[in-house]
Amino acid sequence: MKTPVVAVVGQLARDLALSVDVLPSAGSAADATARREQLGGKGANQAVGLVQLGARARLVAVAGRDGVGDRLLDQARRVSTWTRHPGGRPELTAADLRKRVDELAGE
Repeated sequence: MKTPVVAVVGQLARDLALSVDVLPSAGSAADATARREQLGGKGANQAVGLVQLGARARLVAVAGRDGVGDRLLDQARRVSTWTRHPGGRPELTAADLRKRVDELAGE
């Protein structure tokens, strides 16, 4: 059987994961002991899931031309969801993209 190729059009974003030694109770806080930034966004998450199920996924998304965008693209390539970067938006950073998404959502 031929491996299916699926194109996912969606968001490429940065997820932030914080680790704590003890889960705080309701209404309290805990100091983070580690911080990890990783590939996220609805489109990227769906593409990764498809790869894990055995499909060849291709993510179509916009990435900022900054360090954050570069790291996200590198992470996407490592999980085989990205084969090339055709251009991007040189005038936009990841922060600019997030601000624009918030504007479109009315936030």
